[in-house]
Amino acid sequence: MIHSILVALTAQSSAYVVQPYYVVPSDFKTHPQHKAAISRTMDELQGWFHSRVGTSFNVRPLIEVKSPKTYVAMRVGDNASPEDAANKTFMPNWFGSLREALGGQFRSKQVSVIFAAGGGGYSTGVISGDDSGVAVIGDWYLEAESGIKDPMAIAAPANQKRTLPTGVLASRMGQAFGLLQPEGLSGMSLVGGFQAYPNTKLMHHEALILRNSPFFGYEGGDPGVPRISWDSADRGVWGDTYYVLASGLSNNDMVEVSWMGKPTSNENATIKQVSVFVSFDGMDENRGRIKVPTGAGNGFIRLWRGAQKSNMVTVNFLSPEQAKPKS
Repeated sequence: MIHSILVALTAQSSAYVVQPYYVVPSDFKTHPQHKAAISRTMDELQGWFHSRVGTSFNVRPLIEVKSPKTYVAMRVGDNASPEDAANKTFMPNWFGSLREALGGQFRSKQVSVIFAAGGGGYSTGVISGDDSGVAVIGDWYLEAESGIKDPMAIAAPANQKRTLPTGVLASRMGQAFGLLQPEGLSGMSLVGGFQAYPNTKLMHHEALILRNSPFFGYEGGDPGVPRISWDSADRGVWGDTYYVLASGLSNNDMVEVSWMGKPTSNENATIKQVSVFVSFDGMDENRGRIKVPTGAGNGFIRLWRGAQKSNMVTVNFLSPEQAKPKS
């Protein structure tokens, strides 16, 4: 297993990396047990993703960051009321404070995995900008994996499974790689199935997306081809207009829409990748208009300019029935 991971990473672009951070408020102690647990878990997740995707991501050594702010200032701000200061679960400024501790912005072509002391059960995963992914997890993970119960931190629930926080971390990392909450599908997914970790499964389209991700060895896009913005809508409906957000589009560009499915005429057929190439039916300076292909599912879009391709952005494409609000 270790050998196969190293072989896969040898061919991977060094520009796309996963960087773990251990972020600690100025008035918290750092714990070597936390750092050891983080490094051990990142190794575990590298192997876990490899067993499901067939390749894995490149992990950089852990970086410890001591925030210049106190715990209360990170959570609430400099002028917190006594009530807000005492309520550890009140943290409206938490994500912004973590970003500020790392220099004010998250690096492009990097998934920043933030292990935040004092964060309790707070977790999130998102990708934006130039493939800038962020996954955040807090005390509940640090306590479970290190065995250290810091009196300053938010204690984990007494009945929590030890593996649950690592499952949450795997899910949030999946979101930082671009995975969306599945729509119109049944079964266990990485994003929604963290309770079952380490037995969590990837849906077919999740594996497809990760196998096409630059973080897992796929190229991040050719020079000279417009990059699709992660601000493009993450949902589209068959037959409806969908706007691809990108600067410098050309009428000759084609949009690849890819998902996992099987021929409608044969329900016993094997599920496989389906790709449809769609022309723009209108555009302006920063967006191009297409009609969503009938039959498209959860997957991704990508631009093609001749033989050159853009980056990949994930989208859930749904039938009109699937897109109806649930009553």
